[in-house]
Amino acid sequence: MNEPLVLLPPMMCDFRAFQPQLMGLSRECALHFPPLKNVDSIEAMAQSALEAAPEKFALAGFGLGGTVALEIARRAPGRLTRLALIDAHYMYETATIAAERDVQMARVRAGRLRDVMREDILAHFPQDQQPSNEYLEFVLAMATDLGPDYYQNQARALQRRPDQQGMLRRMRGFKTMIMCGQLNQQTQIKRHEFAANLIEDASIEIIPNSAYIASAEQPRAVNAALMTWMQQA
Repeated sequence: MNEPLVLLPPMMCDFRAFQPQLMGLSRECALHFPPLKNVDSIEAMAQSALEAAPEKFALAGFGLGGTVALEIARRAPGRLTRLALIDAHYMYETATIAAERDVQMARVRAGRLRDVMREDILAHFPQDQQPSNEYLEFVLAMATDLGPDYYQNQARALQRRPDQQGMLRRMRGFKTMIMCGQLNQQTQIKRHEFAANLIEDASIEIIPNSAYIASAEQPRAVNAALMTWMQQA
């Protein structure tokens, strides 16, 4: 595990989403936590993260960060030693979801960021397995600190994201792992299985009892999966 590991956060999250990884993996490899730049396109976020990354590195992206990681793999495959995509989006946004984001952005502009984020978090969980208030406050604190402008830009970036199915089929030269939360109602297991089948020699890891931010909800399982992936030849 000589190469550094770059971790890209989910939507409206910062380095705090990776505290368990800092505690569990930092003795094994150098960790880098570049923030997602406050811009309104996946392409611009990817370019900014590339500029902040080491010359050669392993890359793990969570949620929106996974979508950015996939764009980095498209732009600079020669700089990657391995790639992990966790609860990422691989396809373009449907018209229905894009329209829902427009409504959410309008509410955020009206001062309802916490309400919009709370509803989005809860929508990822099954109705009978809702998260604790402590967990909600943890995620909402990150979102509040980033603020409404960040939300607007990240939502627009997801609305405009490219379809990367063709990119998945063409990926070569680095070990790829697809990871997803077992309970995630927005990026369901079958979508990740489909994505893994498009990638040559990709592995897939299902994280039990995780629905939104796997790195924080099930840190031991995520760290174990990342360690195994980093040790693969």
